[in-house]
Amino acid sequence: GYDNVFLGCYAGTSNTTGYQNVFVGPRAGAKNTTGYQNVFVGNLAGCNNTTAAQNIFVGNCAGFCNTTGQQNVLIGNQAGYNGTSASYNHFFGSGAGCSITTGTHNIVMGGSAGLNMTVATNNIFFGCCAGFCTTTGTDNVFIGNCSGLKNTTGTDNVFIGNRTGSCNTIGYYNIFPCHYRDWE
Repeated sequence: GYDNVFLGCYAGTSNTTGYQNVFVGPRAGAKNTTGYQNVFVGNLAGCNNTTAAQNIFVGNCAGFCNTTGQQNVLIGNQAGYNGTSASYNHFFGSGAGCSITTGTHNIVMGGSAGLNMTVATNNIFFGCCAGFCTTTGTDNVFIGNCSGLKNTTGTDNVFIGNRTGSCNTIGYYNIFPCHYRDWE
């Protein structure tokens, strides 16, 4: 490979023809062989990446299981941890999108937001624990802490406000545009 920067014990140790990578931290990008234009910063960040390209993983174990997923931005402790071939995802926060495996085109921001997503696609979750239980749900927008909390497979929902839609599990085509109030 060429134009690579590897800093840390075993960082980029398996690189063969991968190019323009930056791996910083113990075992960051350790198994990368031909992946290119990746930035992995943190202990074990992108450790299992082999051929994936154009990813940014920042944080302890961020993108740890990624092997072939492309064009992901994962920032936070264990963000996108289980993603093997998940692509085009943006996860920000500790544990954000941690269980993703092959899901694509998700934007998740907040600690533990989208934590249980596996093959979910086209979701937008903003807020701590937003979409927490979502596994395969698609085309959802959850904005607010714990919004869509128990959603598992529900699709095409819009929940705006803290705890809105928090009891929805499999419902679809719902719009909850208000803030949850304990006194109601």
